[in-house]
Amino acid sequence: MSMRHVLLAAAFLLVAGSCAAADEFSRYVADMQTLERLQAQDAAVAIRYDDAKNGNLLRSVLQPLRAIPMLEAYTERQMNGEIVANVPGMLLPLVHRYDQAFAAAPARYEAEYLDSIEDAAAMQLFAKKALQEAERKLSAPGPDGTGKADAGRVASTLAMMHSLENLTASGNTLLAASIRQKIAQKMLSREGAMRARHVADSLQAPPATDRKHTAPTGR
Repeated sequence: MSMRHVLLAAAFLLVAGSCAAADEFSRYVADMQTLERLQAQDAAVAIRYDDAKNGNLLRSVLQPLRAIPMLEAYTERQMNGEIVANVPGMLLPLVHRYDQAFAAAPARYEAEYLDSIEDAAAMQLFAKKALQEAERKLSAPGPDGTGKADAGRVASTLAMMHSLENLTASGNTLLAASIRQKIAQKMLSREGAMRARHVADSLQAPPATDRKHTAPTGR
């Protein structure tokens, strides 16, 4: 095979991989929208994983092994300036729903609650990553390499970024406190409490500027 053919094959694989990732993102958004329509038919009772009709769909949306990569894809595409569906905004109602469902019936909704808090933790951590990247870009020299093009605008935007970072930190603290309270109240099974504690710890871990961000690992 010639070098030209090798390069063409490599380019094809890159394009195919990009298209597959975009298709998966679109499928995930479609699944979330379908789930919300189905949930609206009986808003008083949150769908469970063991529901014969809709449980598998819920699992496909809420399970961290799928949800967290989609949150990461959303963050990266947003940082690249793309206009994409607001996946965090669509996930937040689910997180709230299963927090309430778990509070009312811990034994029935433990699995859904644990997945939802792991997703919520990932949302918080990816939001912090996006804010830090935006701050880095704003702090970089202007196009001529001599300084920022509009110092006043940049200073104002950076101040807003710092405020958002503080809000994100507050959100981390509140979520971690809520999780730890449920652990203290013995609302979770032994295994569930261990997993929940790991999520709470990840939210309050000190910043590591010299290592790559990693989100909590789902089951």
